[in-house]
Amino acid sequence: AEICRQNIVDEQSEEKNEKARLLPLEFGRYRTMKKFDPWKGILKNLYDKYFNEIFTRTTYSGSFRILSTHHGCEQSDWANVLKVNTTVCVECQPVAMNREIGMRCLGHGVYNTETKWKAVDVPHCHGTWELIEGHKPEVCNYNNENEDKKNLIFL
Repeated sequence: AEICRQNIVDEQSEEKNEKARLLPLEFGRYRTMKKFDPWKGILKNLYDKYFNEIFTRTTYSGSFRILSTHHGCEQSDWANVLKVNTTVCVECQPVAMNREIGMRCLGHGVYNTETKWKAVDVPHCHGTWELIEGHKPEVCNYNNENEDKKNLIFL
């Protein structure tokens, strides 16, 4: 049991130092659409590298409370939701899971602990957040119109 506990502690210290890389959920939606070609663009390398393992784990998600944010986010039409005290839902989709760290997403957070995030294509948009709920084997809630903006994916 001691080894097990130590592994959890080691893993969490690793996870605490990771920085999540975020994109809006729309990028993820295209992954499941027929006309979307996974071999193009930003996801090509991910698909290439992990293609055979992509479907071994299902999507999971977490809810995060934004603790701090940099002014660069205000300029973006998707990252402007990343405001202090806002809660966002972030999905870890199979294509973004990294085998080297245990088939999970980089920076997926540690419960009730401050960790870092960065908006991938938005200059100077980064900050800190805490995982307040998760990691649940389910997708974010898509039903609510204004909530839609607060749904993100890990890259």
